[in-house]
Amino acid sequence: MPLSRTNKILTGIVIIALIAAVAVLVYAYAPKGGNQNQNPSTKAPDYVLINIQGQDQPPLNISYKKLDQMSQLYEGAGGYRTNGGTTKIGNYTGISFKELALQMTGNNTNFAMKAVTGDGKTFAYSRDQTKGINITRYDTIDRTESVNLVLIYKSNGQLLNGTSGHFMLGYLNTDWKNPPITPAELWPRDVRTITLQGYHL
Repeated sequence: MPLSRTNKILTGIVIIALIAAVAVLVYAYAPKGGNQNQNPSTKAPDYVLINIQGQDQPPLNISYKKLDQMSQLYEGAGGYRTNGGTTKIGNYTGISFKELALQMTGNNTNFAMKAVTGDGKTFAYSRDQTKGINITRYDTIDRTESVNLVLIYKSNGQLLNGTSGHFMLGYLNTDWKNPPITPAELWPRDVRTITLQGYHL
């Protein structure tokens, strides 16, 4: 028995609805391309924000492109040793903590410091540590010899790998034959923000 006009219309509507439902399910469960599954907050930015605790002035934005244009860059050698005894030494380029503080204040470098990395970890540095004195050294027992705390963005002339962050902190000097070797916990990677602490006029 042939379908009536009304039944044909209803049958067509049901078929269209089923097709639409299947299409929604296919889209929902299909693998997504590109960066759909990446959390954008985990992508390392190409800059570090520098600020002063308790001050209203806007943070200083230091990008690696801006660093490339600076004449006050610090080039030196240094290394770190892990708790397991692994040592890594390299030649690095960056901007010293002293220069960062001068750019923020104009005349004051007497700060403690807090650095925060991309995974939310905080690394605290005392005033002595920001000045590079009384630092644990594995290459010498002389802790009176100062080293330089540097915000590093290049290793052996190459930009740091963005997958591990574009910036790290480390202790360097310009004695290429005898670079300082300091604890690995003083070399945080993927540094996102730096806060100068203890500012006094």
